[in-house]
Amino acid sequence: MTQGRPRRKLTITLAKEPDKNDVGQFIFVIFLINIKYEHKHVHNSNIGYML
Repeated sequence: MTQGRPRRKLTITLAKEPDKNDVGQFIFVIFLINIKYEHKHVHNSNIGYML
């Protein structure tokens, strides 16, 4: 997952509890990445829908 994409929030999220819930953290990271991609296409509407 080292592909020059903005990962500031992802890094902070992983730094909070690195080895407590690896699978959960990984899924959450994927979720955040998905939100970022969707945000580029549909701005805030899809984020509000997912939350």
